[in-house]
Amino acid sequence: MGGNGREDDDRVMTGPFAIANGWNCVDPSREVPSYLRRQFGAGFPHLPTAIDVSECLAMTPYDSEPWEP
Repeated sequence: MGGNGREDDDRVMTGPFAIANGWNCVDPSREVPSYLRRQFGAGFPHLPTAIDVSECLAMTPYDSEPWEP
């Protein structure tokens, strides 16, 4: 999927979705850049850790079969 975007403009520079590898976002209005922008964890203090993920996966499901109507 590629890495995080550059710090100054969030432009993805690595992986299959980098503009250097042929990826181009088409916007007829040209109101947005033609490259993919990405900023992992924007608005969050941190991304989930391996422990966070393990704890989440260990939780009892909210609902299970047979599904309630």
